[in-house]
Amino acid sequence: MIVCATRGGEASRAVEDFAIQLALEANDEELVFFYVADCDVLASTTDTRPHDINHDLTRLGEFIVIIAQERAQAAGLTNAHWIVRLGLVREEMISYLQGSGADRLVLGRPVGKGGDQVFSDRGLDQFAMQIEAETGVKVLLADPTTGGGIDVTGK
Repeated sequence: MIVCATRGGEASRAVEDFAIQLALEANDEELVFFYVADCDVLASTTDTRPHDINHDLTRLGEFIVIIAQERAQAAGLTNAHWIVRLGLVREEMISYLQGSGADRLVLGRPVGKGGDQVFSDRGLDQFAMQIEAETGVKVLLADPTTGGGIDVTGK
């Protein structure tokens, strides 16, 4: 099984396309689009409605992964699914992968130096190595600018 972490947006579409192609090349291997509604954004707000915000973030995540699933199906992939989790990205991703049976995880390589990046290049490489060490799942970093991917550990 391939898990494709996504956040939505143009760069994520390129990452999703890379994961879809991998799954198609593996004869319709199961592909799961994975989104974390990151509740860490609530730490910096004084809003008194965290339940409502969590619900809205989760619904947004569902919308994003449903669109990715539909794109995979339109490309001919019949074994595409999605999951949305609420929590912190690092913890939820590792927790999911440990029990998922996945053998590969596709992450997107950051583009530019925008303020909305979850990880810097270096932070992403470290996170990818942490995932591989803690879960045994191979991490591939998709490059949205080239449409290709790299194995972060070279294994």
